[in-house]
Amino acid sequence: MCCSGGPGGIALTRCGVVCGLAALAALSVALLGPTWLHTEEKLAVPNVPRDSVVSVRFKLGLFRVCPKIVKPTNLTIRE
Repeated sequence: MCCSGGPGGIALTRCGVVCGLAALAALSVALLGPTWLHTEEKLAVPNVPRDSVVSVRFKLGLFRVCPKIVKPTNLTIRE
């Protein structure tokens, strides 16, 4: 790792700067990108067979949430 070797003060300062820049770069990419989290939730809907699962996919960003409902092609819901 970047913290091994050299005099203690200089190596730790260098390591702190490198780790801080890496953290800043990761945070910038996460906040400035359009979406930074993709997740999917499977839902059990009443009156639907067990093998047909409806799912909701989310794309999350800092200022945006994009949900998408995905249902199986052979599913018809009757009330």
